[in-house]
Amino acid sequence: MSDDIEPMHAERLLSSPFDESESVGVFVIRANQTRVNGIARQEALLLAAMMISQAALLALLLCGAVAVLISQPNIKLARNMRAMTPGSTERLDTPARHRRDEIGSLIGGANALLDANTRALQRERTLREGIEAMEAQYRRIFDSSSAGIFVLDEHGRLINSNPTVSKVVGMSLAAMGDLPRDDFIDRIFAQPERVRTMMQTAARTGETVSGDLELIQRGNARRWVHCLISVHHSLEACTQGQEQNTTEGLIYDITERKRTESAVQYQAEHDALTGLHNRAGSHAVIDRLIAGAVADGSALSVLCIDLDGFKQVNDEYGHEAGDQVLKVCAERMNAVVRRSTDLAGRLGGDEFVVALRDVGPLELTLSATAANLLSVLCEPVILSGGTAVRVGASIGIACAPRDGTDRATLIELADASMYEVKRTGKNNFAMAVAPAPCDRH
Repeated sequence: MSDDIEPMHAERLLSSPFDESESVGVFVIRANQTRVNGIARQEALLLAAMMISQAALLALLLCGAVAVLISQPNIKLARNMRAMTPGSTERLDTPARHRRDEIGSLIGGANALLDANTRALQRERTLREGIEAMEAQYRRIFDSSSAGIFVLDEHGRLINSNPTVSKVVGMSLAAMGDLPRDDFIDRIFAQPERVRTMMQTAARTGETVSGDLELIQRGNARRWVHCLISVHHSLEACTQGQEQNTTEGLIYDITERKRTESAVQYQAEHDALTGLHNRAGSHAVIDRLIAGAVADGSALSVLCIDLDGFKQVNDEYGHEAGDQVLKVCAERMNAVVRRSTDLAGRLGGDEFVVALRDVGPLELTLSATAANLLSVLCEPVILSGGTAVRVGASIGIACAPRDGTDRATLIELADASMYEVKRTGKNNFAMAVAPAPCDRH
């Protein structure tokens, strides 16, 4: 208490012991303010200490209660949840004293979440098992398919393929292992540009494109496949503004079919006796040669050849001898012409045709070839019995485009020139004389 506070005091009148009405003095009691202040301070400190102690005790009791009633159950709950195996049927136990409070509600919510998680895991497990079963099935189909299946990236490099691809293309698995680093198309197909054209068409139309393709020859045998190609756009690449395509291809071996088709086509277009092109095959080749000559502005010479004296050999020595003469003459004509570009064919009987590509009427090659044909055809033919026989030849020549630009006209004019040679002495050749435009049909 500060010193400016007026000290407390008490006053009482003192009465005479003899006469109560008579005052003999004043009794004054004054407080010891310093001591009072000290005692008050001590009492205040004691009271504050008691209040602090009471608050601390209350806080301690409250912390203990929270620890016992809330923290420990939560810690135990968390420990039990960490110890549980995901997807198991284990659940959290709810203590009896917490069944109706927040801890019980929390445990109940956690168990409900665990039940939902278990159901979700079970569904996911079931779906995964189904997907794995389908993947295994598709993998078995992929691996055991009789057709080769391959996937290429946008650069033509191999991403994936089944084992059948190795069998179809005739490569070992070790060689197939190098393909992802190379251009698959260049390594496999004999005409890679055709394959790329198919890929471009498939990408442009969004449809599957198919065709028969020849593989690069490995060894002596030619191999063919029928190929189906489809191109798929990457959705992720489209969202990023980059064009990335994958090419899926399916190939299966058609080599035997091609061989059969080639054999059938060969038989249909070739003469069984001489091996030369027959009439239909010769006409088809001449049509192609005329089309090429017209397209590039080059020349073409057609020679019609008839053997002189063949009927006498056939009548005197028999059909077998006649067949031998035809075969020998065919071999000699085939040896004179350029096999890669020219034609030697048998039209029937003892009538033959020769077509010389890029040879015009004024070129020395034409007359030299005709003279060479006459020379080799007039040489003796030794029959199987040792008898030597001779035949001659009459040759008529027509040239495109000078004499015409269609097969029928050229053969007709060459045939007419050939018969003119026969009429005037045989064993010679003559050029056709094209009729005036008004005389043509």
